[in-house]
Amino acid sequence: MSAYRVGFIVMLTLVSIAFVAVLWPFFSAILWAVVFAIIFFPLHARIERAVKGHENLAAGLSVLACLCLVIVPGLVVAISLANQANALFLRIQDGEFDLTDLLRRIENTLPLFIREYLEGVSIEGLDHLRESVSAAAIGSGGFFAGRALSLGQSTLAFLLSFGTMLYLLFFLFRDGRKLAQTIRRAVPLSDDHTRKFAQKFTSVVRATVRGNVIIAIIQGLIGGIAFWFVDLQPAFLWGVAMIILSMLPAVGAMCPSSNDLRLFGLWKNGVSGSVCGLI
Repeated sequence: MSAYRVGFIVMLTLVSIAFVAVLWPFFSAILWAVVFAIIFFPLHARIERAVKGHENLAAGLSVLACLCLVIVPGLVVAISLANQANALFLRIQDGEFDLTDLLRRIENTLPLFIREYLEGVSIEGLDHLRESVSAAAIGSGGFFAGRALSLGQSTLAFLLSFGTMLYLLFFLFRDGRKLAQTIRRAVPLSDDHTRKFAQKFTSVVRATVRGNVIIAIIQGLIGGIAFWFVDLQPAFLWGVAMIILSMLPAVGAMCPSSNDLRLFGLWKNGVSGSVCGLI
């Protein structure tokens, strides 16, 4: 191998590493932009036909549709979740929510061998463990207050990443077809294999979002409304927990409420809820 070829390979490797290092902080923004572009591209095609081929206008309207349908509601949910979590911390600090009593209930529901094991591994026993957890929960407010600067920097980084995602999403809508053709020509595979791989990747992304995520949101919404109706607070926090857990096939959406019922001694209702959730 000639020195020129070796130097070219080394230079190409270094440039590739530097390119990845530059883009790595924006990896999540790029990933979500690609995901949204894949999911909403059929809608973008309809908008493009409606505006008679005006690419910039169609791309702008498609980005606006993503904002209205997914991104803005997601931000509202995240803000509401943070507010309810903060309210829960304030209740713990003010003594309205007895965390020690909850831990005692959890301890009483544990099998005897687990309680004996915890007594053995804890030098001062479960009482010391309850006190430590309660003190940590009460002192969490001071911890977050001390990290205010770090939280502000994280917020700025989030806004930068969010703007990058919207910017990239616009150009993915506008030039997505041309970009896909360029990538297909650059990939060292046959046209047939490249086409099948792209179709498989697109179908998996759309099936994952439309199947698991949408069903999880519906289950969490129904559960949150039910919790609010029976005054099981914080209902919104429980609803989000159900959204997350409903994506796990072996857990189900009913496990949060079922565990809560078991903690308060309602074993029959709790076990029944778990069985229904698994089914």
